Amino acid sequence: MHAVASGSGMSRSSLYRAFAPVGGVGREIVRRRVARLRSAILRSRGDVRISTLVWTLGFATPSHGSRAFKDAYGLAPGQLRAEIRAPEGRPRADLEAERLRGWIRGLNESSRLS
Repeated sequence: MHAVASGSGMSRSSLYRAFAPVGGVGREIVRRRVARLRSAILRSRGDVRISTLVWTLGFATPSHGSRAFKDAYGLAPGQLRAEIRAPEGRPRADLEAERLRGWIRGLNESSRLS
């Protein structure tokens, strides 16, 4: 965190205060890790276990990564992978709806913190 603060030209305390309106630095870190987990799942196409991806991205435990993912996107990482593996003729509208719900939930939470 010190490197980020000094790289941005502010103190560590200032950095933490700047992130307070959106839930804090920790929340932002988890949000970014979850986004990277989603990208990794989409890229891997099932070649890598989700638990391996979760550990690689810095989550404390696989269950922590799964909970954070579900909070953000409304479905578990395994469900996303199942959607990816779905036959081509199967509609993927549910995945998009869940993604939109997760995005709206995130906006609502950040507006409550303001």
